Amino acid sequence: MFLTVLENLQYCEKKGCIFIPDWTNTSYTDKAYGYNAWDYYFEPISGHTLEDVERGNNRLIRVAWNRSQFEMKPLKINGKSLTKIEAYNYYIKKYIKVRNGITGKIDSFYDTKMKGCNVLGAHIR
Repeated sequence: MFLTVLENLQYCEKKGCIFIPDWTNTSYTDKAYGYNAWDYYFEPISGHTLEDVERGNNRLIRVAWNRSQFEMKPLKINGKSLTKIEAYNYYIKKYIKVRNGITGKIDSFYDTKMKGCNVLGAHIR
């Protein structure tokens, strides 16, 4: 889902649109925290919300993670061609801001559950 956000950011940047992640219908959505799971963890990318899209601003693009997907395209910054990984990193640094308090929770979890341990991660679907 996160990579899809980065790929859509690249698309919107090229098209001159303002991108707003829509994670409202995901397994991560918990109505107790709000209706867009993106907002639980990250600051708004553009300063706009899904409500702004619903008001009809046609420069805003609302993209659900499972609808519009664009593969990350090669990117040149200051004449330098970036690899795909570097392009993802570019968009993270440019647009993604973790909400205050989230990094503290991550650090606390790491310190109590993982620090000093050998950790193997597996993603299974």
